[in-house]
This record gives sequence, structure tokens and C-alpha cells, in this order.
Amino acid sequence: MKGLARFEEFTERMGEGSFARLLGSRLQPVEIAKRLARIMDDRQTIAAGKVFVPNRYQVFLHPETLAEFASFQTALEEELAAYLAETAQRRQFAFIGVPRVSLRSDSAVKPNAVQIEAHITDLAGIDIEGPAELKQATRELRVEDIRAATPKEPFTLVLDDRVLALTQSRVTLGRSLDNDIVLDDPSVSRRHAVLVFQHGYYTLRDLNSSYGTQVNGQPIREAVLNDGDRLTVAAVNMVFRRGPRSPAHPVK
Repeated sequence: MKGLARFEEFTERMGEGSFARLLGSRLQPVEIAKRLARIMDDRQTIAAGKVFVPNRYQVFLHPETLAEFASFQTALEEELAAYLAETAQRRQFAFIGVPRVSLRSDSAVKPNAVQIEAHITDLAGIDIEGPAELKQATRELRVEDIRAATPKEPFTLVLDDRVLALTQSRVTLGRSLDNDIVLDDPSVSRRHAVLVFQHGYYTLRDLNSSYGTQVNGQPIREAVLNDGDRLTVAAVNMVFRRGPRSPAHPVK
């Protein structure tokens, strides 16, 4: 239950702004997580001595239900995928590719109901049918390797007089003490933003924060970062650096 407890903590931490309205909703994010885990259990395929489970999940919700999650949909999809990854690791399941969860609108689904489609796909997104095709899959990525794509070159954040090395594939920023980078400023949300490393770049995502996130003075929901980009997390300024050189001046 450790993974589910962490997901519940995520929901509680996001009890700011639009997330607060979820407390009165009949459909809670944790219920979606439980349904996804059950689907994963039901769709096991044994091949090459391993138990494979789906890596692509589409969650269909009534438009009114989906609208409740609209302002933080990206963050929720990411947390649901992370929960599935942790659950699969505990159960020693394997994936082809990285697990992904997408929330979709479907007027045929009743309000507060959930319908899920799950598939095992190759890296091109094409469905894989049966053990024989699994054996021929172009690449197997075990669940323990899902977050192993870590930066190979130096990435840093310059914050005041500190230079913070970015070495993980996922780095959270916020006021809460359980973040990877804690920003002690009252304008910063408890769970404000996250840096995600993919395909050789860091992407900055706002997590439905109260006072927003900016890159080079422009409000963003999600943005790929380049060397020298100026980040503003609520009222906190910092600079993103890529490469071995150090910035000449700290962020003021």
C-alpha cells in the first residue's frame, strides 16, 4: 500500500486552488489510481520468463467530470503513471516502454464513472498482441529503469548564492519540506512545480500553483528549458544552466 499512500499524500498536498474542489467531488483521484492498478493486474501477459503489463492507459471520463481535473490534468496523469510504475515494481511486473496515462473526455461515460482502455505497445505506439510479438519487441524497459534516464552532463539551478546540481530525472520544487528543492517563501505553493528530464532536456511544469510559474518573464504551464533561462517560481527567481560552465553572477 506504500505507493497508494504516496498517491493519497500527493492529492492532499495539492489541496490548494482548484484542487480544493476535489474534496467535494464524488470521484477522487485515488479511485482512478485503484482502477488503473486493477486493470494492470488483469492484463498480464507472460513472455520470455517475465510478466508484462500494459504501458499505455486511456482513462475515459464524462466531460463534466474531466473538467474538474482540467487545470492540473498533466500533473495528475504523471502521478498516476508514477503510481503504476511503483506498483508494478513491487509486483515484479515488466513494461515495454514507459507507462503513460491519458485522461480523455467521453460523453458516453456516466458522470463520476471511469472507463479504462489498456494496451501493451512498442516504442512506436503500435499495439503488441501476444507473447510472440512481445519477444520480438524492439526494446524492453524494466520498471526499475523507468526513471533511470538521468542527465549525463551538468545541469544546475542558480538560486541566490547557491548552485544546485540537477542529477535526477524528476525534481520537485515547492514550499513543503518533502520537495527536492524547498523554496521558503510564502508566495510559493506547497507543491509548486516539477522539473522532468526527458530526451536530453529538462521540462519545467507548473503544478496548478497559486501564483504561477514563469520562464523568461512569460507565464507557463509547461516549457522546455535552455541554458540561461530565467525561472520565476511565484516570487522566487533562479537561472537554469546547462553545461560545465558556472554562471558569472547569482540570481538576485
